[in-house]
Amino acid sequence: MRDFLRRPLSAPELRAVLDRLLARAPASAPAAQGRVAAFLSNKGGVGKSTLSVNVACGLALRHPDDVLLIDASLQIGACAMLLDLKPTTSIVDAVRERDRLDKTLLRHLTLRHGTGLRLLAAPTDALEGAEVDDEAISRIINMARRSFKYVVVDTFPMLDSVLMTILDVADVALVVVQGLAPGVAGIARLLPVLEGLGLSASRQRLVLNYNYKPFLGNLQPADIANRLQRTIDYVVPYERRVLASMNTGVPHVVHARRWERFGRTVNQLVQDLDVWAVDTPRDLPLQPSMARRQAADQGGT
Repeated sequence: MRDFLRRPLSAPELRAVLDRLLARAPASAPAAQGRVAAFLSNKGGVGKSTLSVNVACGLALRHPDDVLLIDASLQIGACAMLLDLKPTTSIVDAVRERDRLDKTLLRHLTLRHGTGLRLLAAPTDALEGAEVDDEAISRIINMARRSFKYVVVDTFPMLDSVLMTILDVADVALVVVQGLAPGVAGIARLLPVLEGLGLSASRQRLVLNYNYKPFLGNLQPADIANRLQRTIDYVVPYERRVLASMNTGVPHVVHARRWERFGRTVNQLVQDLDVWAVDTPRDLPLQPSMARRQAADQGGT
């Protein structure tokens, strides 16, 4: 049982359930349904938005105008800033127009980046974020996956009804963990909660992000995998140029040098998503090809 309805029935609750069921229904034509990848974590400051932006840009370089990044970090959304875009519309406008939201209107509400990426920005006024509820986010993502080949969702680090709805309709959830003891402990508590909410391990991918300079006693991927009792699927190494890219609003993946490990790792994740979307039926999980070969020997050094 995935959903239940309480009596008396309310129209918004019924619509939200139907949207979630529709999003999970098998597509009659494979090209008509895009894939949804959500980035999440248990805390801020772990590099989740930076990874969301870089992965989305990497996909957009391959599929211009066919990749949408939704900034669902409703109170502190940073994707527009990381892309050096100045939004005049946001996800709140999509909520307010939900009854007439179609492919054309959705594209009109997005901003276009130079990579060909489309961004549905977070609201500039954090109070407006309260207008985005689980019903609204379900309708928006459902329409987005009919309009774009890929939908990447950056989320707010709070396990509320909006995040749970995003995870319910996502094909894969990329769980970002920072290589510091408090963050690892938090993720260790989060993972079983996610499974209890119906996000199976086959739909989760662990991304270990070293977004800080290595130091003596740095936790290694093998240590973290042992603590979590899970395979680390992707190890993102520290790269100081990423910090500069955050200040300039130019995603690092756009100009990453061939030998830089951050760019290589992000591009491998992009490649895995791309191959998975083309070759894998919707009910089968993404099979990462990189980190299971490298997590044991690629730390933050």
